[in-house]
Amino acid sequence: MANLELHAHLKIRPGQLEGFKAHAAEIMRLTREKDTQTIRYDWFINEDGTECEVHEAYLSEQGLIEHNTHVM
Repeated sequence: MANLELHAHLKIRPGQLEGFKAHAAEIMRLTREKDTQTIRYDWFINEDGTECEVHEAYLSEQGLIEHNTHVM
């Protein structure tokens, strides 16, 4: 079975960059500590801090379900 890959494009609200970064850091911490099927989880914030792109990859659909349970 092929891996499941997702890409998300997020807009960061004006004045909310630091809060967004703190929230993203917590989600990444939970992912590192708890996920067992996540093989990629990268966040990229553009230079002006208004947009973010997230690249995710999981061993299977079950990995995405597991990940969502951990970060909710």
